[in-house]
Amino acid sequence: MQTESEVNQFLIGTPYHQKLYFKIFKKYDHFENNAFLSCASKGVPTKEQLEEIFSYLDPDQKLLVSLRGEQTIYEHPRVIVLYSHPKDFHQLFNTYVYYRLNYFDPHPRLFYECVFYNKKIIYINHDNIKDGGYFRYIDAIQNGLKNCWLDENDEIVKEMVL
Repeated sequence: MQTESEVNQFLIGTPYHQKLYFKIFKKYDHFENNAFLSCASKGVPTKEQLEEIFSYLDPDQKLLVSLRGEQTIYEHPRVIVLYSHPKDFHQLFNTYVYYRLNYFDPHPRLFYECVFYNKKIIYINHDNIKDGGYFRYIDAIQNGLKNCWLDENDEIVKEMVL
């Protein structure tokens, strides 16, 4: 388990909470009953970890898994591999799975995007590592979009227009 001081060693300069410009996000009428797991930068779950993920999903949900070209995942009839970013990405799933593997995640944005779209979030962090994924998940669950909504009143926008 990492302490706050161990996490703070990665912070440089003036603290700023990265935000998203939700005004330009696509509007959707519905979301498909699938789950999404991003592995492109985090590593790939083992067969056992994949089975654990499925234990959290509805029996009829497929698991969309994003991979880089050289990555492979245990073949499973409910896994759909994505090697590129699909059109209407957010429409393809209603559940986001964040499975913390051996990767220090500095600032994942999908927690906030899923809160924006009112999706279910499944957060799995067995080692209770307190990296950006941990802090963003806690903030998204406790505060919704309050701390991540970018608009013309944001300090960084004001700096650019002055």
